[in-house]
Amino acid sequence: ANRLELADRVMKEGPEFFVDGMIPKLFAAAILETNSTLVDQTRNVILRTNPQAIAAAALGMAARPDMTATLSDIAVPTLVICGAEDQITTTQDMKKLAEQIPNAQYEVIMGAGHMSPLEKPAAVNEIISNFLAATDI
Repeated sequence: ANRLELADRVMKEGPEFFVDGMIPKLFAAAILETNSTLVDQTRNVILRTNPQAIAAAALGMAARPDMTATLSDIAVPTLVICGAEDQITTTQDMKKLAEQIPNAQYEVIMGAGHMSPLEKPAAVNEIISNFLAATDI
């Protein structure tokens, strides 16, 4: 469903209709199989989220302008992180994004999906720590 349809349906039906389809897109396959606690916590967060908040987020994403042309104007150290199994923002999409930002650092978290900070927190923290240590931020 597109984002406008999602907003309409979630207001009518609540988040229950899409949570089971969304969860597999958020996590790497191994996480889905081995970390039921994290998966269940995320499912519960989605189910407890106010439908108006979900609808507003979907409408906001649908209405946001494409800012791709401005990426080359970024003049600060930039770190782009992506989970290797991210189905929402794929590694190809994120690599393309990083290539448009001057001197951006692009990192892929193996064994992670869209929720890489929750799936692989130590790996994400190490990458961020190393990036910050190497910059003058």
